[in-house]
Amino acid sequence: MNLHEIPGYKEAIEAEQAARSVVLLGMEHDICGVACRPFTVQDLINLQAIKSPFVCGGWISRMDCLRMLCIQSVTHRKPGPGWWERMALKRRNAAILRRVRSVGTEDMIAGINAFLDDAFLDAPASSGGSAGSPIASSAATMVDAIASEYSWPISEILGLEVAFVFQLFRLRHVARGGNRAALINRRSSKVVGEYLRGLNSGMGAAE
Repeated sequence: MNLHEIPGYKEAIEAEQAARSVVLLGMEHDICGVACRPFTVQDLINLQAIKSPFVCGGWISRMDCLRMLCIQSVTHRKPGPGWWERMALKRRNAAILRRVRSVGTEDMIAGINAFLDDAFLDAPASSGGSAGSPIASSAATMVDAIASEYSWPISEILGLEVAFVFQLFRLRHVARGGNRAALINRRSSKVVGEYLRGLNSGMGAAE
């Protein structure tokens, strides 16, 4: 079967490559009218620290969405010790809240998930039930893998886009002799899977 003959396959491949090509360009992402920074390793750590359901799983509230948008906004700054710094942060956050006041919670969830889907497009597939409990966070595992391979300082690794880190993981996998077929292209593979399921269900109905 020629995969390129499957409806939507070519477009899915192009969408995957487009998402990969923008890493390291520092391009802003529009989420419900809010200009947001690319998602970095440090951002992943920050969201894990506050137990955001966007990375930790669980029910997502409107407050979770607003918190995510404020943290990821290009205007976000870590407040200093002074009262003026804290006041400036509140003003910046208030401006974001006003911007999305009329946006529905479901639309915000969809926008944020689409943003994160691009960031985690090339994330390794879960290995399922590994023996024992985890010994480190996913962010620490990423930092360790990159530092061991490239000897970059941790401060530099924390600023890397998550999407770029996952691309490096894939390149090192192949460079070490790993099977390219084991690397999943989520969007194009989904198109193929749905197409094949449609064919199978049609054959079953014909029988």
